[in-house]
Parts: sequence; structure tokens; C-alpha cells
Amino acid sequence: MKITLTPPIRTAFERASIEGVYRNRLLELFGSVANAQKAHDEWHRMHQPPVHHWLTYNAIARIEASSALLPSERKGVSFIVEFENDID
Repeated sequence: MKITLTPPIRTAFERASIEGVYRNRLLELFGSVANAQKAHDEWHRMHQPPVHHWLTYNAIARIEASSALLPSERKGVSFIVEFENDID
């Protein structure tokens, strides 16, 4: 599972730290990369419904990972999650 912070803000070290917090929190919530990918794939198969535990867990991880950012940075930031065997 690869996490990418967009747009690329701050230094590479700070970005890696923020991405690490996000990844670790997702893994803590899902329990494993396999469970996270299963939820992600299910969310896609269901045509990306607005209420799904994939979105809920991502929101929790996003809030925790972006807490170190300034409010102006937090507003436009997003995290791209890529899996090795993604269905996209």
C-alpha cells in the first residue's frame, strides 16, 4: 500500500512523516493491507457509495495525519492510496 500526499507540500521528510501517520492509522483501523484493499475494492464495486467504511476510515486517518498542517494547507490536501494489485 502506497500513500501519496497531494499537492506535494512541505519538505520531503515532512511529507513522508505525514504519509506514514496516514498509512499507519489506516492499517490500525483495517487491521491489515489485505483488509484495506478488500474494503477499497468493495467500495469501487458498489460504484463508490457516499457511506462506506472505506470512506469513514479514510476520513479518520486524514484528520489525524493532517493535524500537524496549517489550516490553509489542510484545506487542499488529499491522500492517494494505491495498492499493488489495484482494480483500477
